[in-house]
Amino acid sequence: MGLQEIGHQKPDKPIFEAALSAANATLPILYQDPNGVQLKSFELLKPDEILHIGNDFNKDFVGARNAGMHAVLLNRFHEEDIAHEWRGKGAIVMNDLLDLVEWLGHSHVRLG
Repeated sequence: MGLQEIGHQKPDKPIFEAALSAANATLPILYQDPNGVQLKSFELLKPDEILHIGNDFNKDFVGARNAGMHAVLLNRFHEEDIAHEWRGKGAIVMNDLLDLVEWLGHSHVRLG
């Protein structure tokens, strides 16, 4: 999803809104059995229930936050000066997805 599909790109708010709409469009599938019968009711996701994971401060962190979402940045190349800068601007920074999973498990984070 990007500029060609919806006319916007990160950090523009409409790209994050489009991603949320796409996620919500898949929810009915998650709540039905193989025959298409809905198993239980569900509510659509709201922006403040979303955790956006990215690797660019402006495009990912600022963009997601401006769209009302939570955001975490990945510092995949372990560049401490970049991580320090991002943290100084208020971002949560992880080195990889395993660190993120561990952090979520230990912190008992509940988004929303």
